[in-house]
Amino acid sequence: MHGSMLRHCAVAGLAVVMLAGPVHAKKPFIVGVQVGSSNPENQGFSSVGDSIDSLDPDALATRFPTAAFDFVDADLDFRGIDIGMTFGQGTGLLDFNVAQLGFQQTFGRSCDPVLPGDCRLARKQALREVRDFLETNPQFLKRMLTALARFSPIDPLAGNPDSLFSRSSRADFQQGFTHKVSQIWGCNTTAFN
Repeated sequence: MHGSMLRHCAVAGLAVVMLAGPVHAKKPFIVGVQVGSSNPENQGFSSVGDSIDSLDPDALATRFPTAAFDFVDADLDFRGIDIGMTFGQGTGLLDFNVAQLGFQQTFGRSCDPVLPGDCRLARKQALREVRDFLETNPQFLKRMLTALARFSPIDPLAGNPDSLFSRSSRADFQQGFTHKVSQIWGCNTTAFN
């Protein structure tokens, strides 16, 4: 009886393991996109570059056929910091803003919606300019890193229990706080003998 019960438990456990789907970690960069009057869609990405590339008109066209010239509103959750990117109807100008920094800048150029593909090309250019800006602007990157340390719950510098800041603080505490330091003076003893 005991062996039969053990066998049933083992088979049930194996079935649970086999039927369980793969576990996926949450992607640190989430982009919510709305094109025209469509319903907003969210996608997760592993890098900022992939997040920006997802707004390419050709990439969006697979889900939104009017993405090359229609209104596009994208909200990027950059590890806890909200970044807004918006293309207006029939334009290649991209409004880029980071509310937590009070930062707003426009990238790209105007386009002629009558010329075939002009808005698509202008939007591609605007996205390239944003990538270049993020990769080459040290002042903006410093502001972003400071904001990440302040606002992000998963920032590797200060936003989680295993962050660099937390580990450094723990190490300092462990180096300076010993059992002798914690003793109370009295009975003719000092904390350091």
